[in-house]
Order: sequence, then structure tokens, then C-alpha cells
Amino acid sequence: MNTEEELIISLLRSIIPGKPRFSCPPVIKKSINWTRFKELVSYHEVYSFLYHLVKDPVGLFPADIAIFLKNNFFYHLLHCQRLLHEFFCVSAAFDQAKIRVVPLKGIAFLQDIYVHIPARPTTDIDLLVEKINFPRAKEILLDFGFSERLDGLTSNYWLEKQCHIEFTKRKSDKDIIFLDLHFSLDFKRKGLEILPQLWTRERDGILSPEDALFSLALHQRRFGKALCLKNIVDAGLILKKYQNTFDWDYIIRQAELGRMRSTMFFLLTQVKILFDSEIHLPQLKILCPNYFKRMAIQFFIKNNMFSDSLDRRTKELYFKSHLLLYDGFLEPVMYIINIPLEQFAKFYGLEPYSKKTKTFYNNRIAYIFYRAALNFISHKRD
Repeated sequence: MNTEEELIISLLRSIIPGKPRFSCPPVIKKSINWTRFKELVSYHEVYSFLYHLVKDPVGLFPADIAIFLKNNFFYHLLHCQRLLHEFFCVSAAFDQAKIRVVPLKGIAFLQDIYVHIPARPTTDIDLLVEKINFPRAKEILLDFGFSERLDGLTSNYWLEKQCHIEFTKRKSDKDIIFLDLHFSLDFKRKGLEILPQLWTRERDGILSPEDALFSLALHQRRFGKALCLKNIVDAGLILKKYQNTFDWDYIIRQAELGRMRSTMFFLLTQVKILFDSEIHLPQLKILCPNYFKRMAIQFFIKNNMFSDSLDRRTKELYFKSHLLLYDGFLEPVMYIINIPLEQFAKFYGLEPYSKKTKTFYNNRIAYIFYRAALNFISHKRD
């Protein structure tokens, strides 16, 4: 592990509430590749944490890095407050219409595990409603000044093949609020109902800590950035805060029923690596899949979490992690073979409904191998 990686991990371990701010001798400056450090904290979306976590930012970081981290901290501090204000307004409208809604990820965590650092990088507002209430919830958002954003795709695609629709609210040319209205935590999977008890376990307008952990694991698998440390910090803080009441039996049972054992094992393995002795995970052995899958997941995480050119390798890493994040081999393979046209176009940067894209899509197996070969040659040249 390089010095940059050791520094990032040491910094993030001090995010646990009650721990003193990180203090490190300034001599460490001489052995850090600060360009690589900046690239890593940007990819992993942890830049806004680091300024707050360090006892003496100016003493530890070079001036330009300290300014970069400080600017990010205060930008996200203000941005989070704007999103929270908008969320409370929307939530009140839903409450008046008697529509049950819970916030997901960033908006939820800002009110729970990040009260000591209210600057978690958060792009948008994620809300979950029951699917039966989705049409009415959509009407309320439209009345509230939001516009549906389909990105040139059909409404049917988003409703049938995805689990949310995005909305935007433009307050000015530079001030746009993004909101994702979810009606499920995951894509439809044949023969499976994911987390059927979720709404009965919701308390005080937020998901239970166990379902919040599942929402993170499923987002990590679906979003394609499975190595992002921001998500691992989220998971670690959930487990730390609720360690005395956390229902591991529920986690193990629902992971088995929903065929999410590999997904949860992947996330918890990352938590174990990042937080080491800070968080105990005795149930990890019960969750772990077969020996070869366990070894493959651990190898993938350890060899790629801090690898070079993470931004350029996003698609490659998404493909590899996709094969590891499902309990069986057949399901991810069949998803790739039967990938929706729209998702295929989005992944390869193609125009969704053009004749050329449809030709590529009809011959997608050959096209996938062709693009993989081009990607391999490009990496070799680099």
C-alpha cells in the first residue's frame, strides 16, 4: 500500500464520532504524491470529509491541497443545507397528501449518521415511495415546480426497466435541484420481491438501519461505482452507531431470500478493510458465499480500490464487479445478454433510438467483445 493510500485510510478512520481529529507530523508531506492523493480523494468522493477531520490542515497538506479540501468542505456544507431545505418542503407536501415517503442515502444520512460532519458529498435528493403512490407523488413534484427528466428515453423504459425517475427544478441557470423519485430499491428481478418488510420497519420517516445498509449495497451494485469509499464510510457509520441494536438475523435472512449475499458480503468486506478494528463484523463469515467467490471478491477489492486511472477504468471495473455482486453466475450474465436497449446505449455512449444503435444492439454480443478489445488496446498503449 502506497503512502497516499495509507494517509487516506488513516484519515477516514478518524471519522468515527468521538475520535480525535487526525494529527500527523508535517514530515509526511515529503513522501506523498499529492497529485495522486487528490485524484484518489476525488474519485472516492471523500474530499469534503478530510478538511474537517484533520487537526491542522495547513500543517499536513500543501497549500493548494488544503485550499482544495477547504473549498469542497464549505461547498458541500452549503449544498447539503439547500438540499435538506428542499427535502423538508417536498416531504411536507407528501405528508399533506398522505403519501408515505422516506429519504435514501445522502439526505437520510445527513439527518442521522453525519450530524457531526454535515458536509457529506450529495448530488441530489433521493426519495422512496410505494409504487402504488408513484403517479400521485409525481403529480405533486410537477405541481411543486419540478420537471420530469427522461434523458431522451421513454417513460415506459424508466418505469419498467429502472427503479426511479429523475426530476429537476431550475431556480436559476446555475441553480438546479435534482431529485430521484424511487419506487423500488433495485431493478425487477425474476421471482424476487426485495425487502418486503421495508415499509413496516420504517421508523420516524427513515429506513431502519438494516434496510439503509441494504439500500447502500444495492445502489453500489446498480450504480457501477462499487469501490467508492464514500459508500463504505456510510456503511461503517451505520454499523458503528447501531452496533448494539443492529439486527443481523434480518440481514442474513433477507440477503438469502433476495439472493443478495454476495452484494452484502462485498460491502462489508470493504468496511472491514477500511475500518479495521474500529468495527467488528463477526457475521461476515456467515454471509460469505463459497470459498472461490469469497477469494475473488477480496482479491478484486484489494487490487482495485486504490489502483491508478480509476476514472478511466469505470466501465471495466463495473463489468468485473457486476459478475461478483450476484450470488450466482447466470443472473449477471443473462442481464448482460438481455440488457435493455436504452441501458446498452447509455453504457457505450450511443444515441438511444438511432438505427445504428439498434444494429449494434441486435449484434450486441459481438459489439461487447469488440469494445472490450478496443479498451484493452487503449490501456496497453497507455
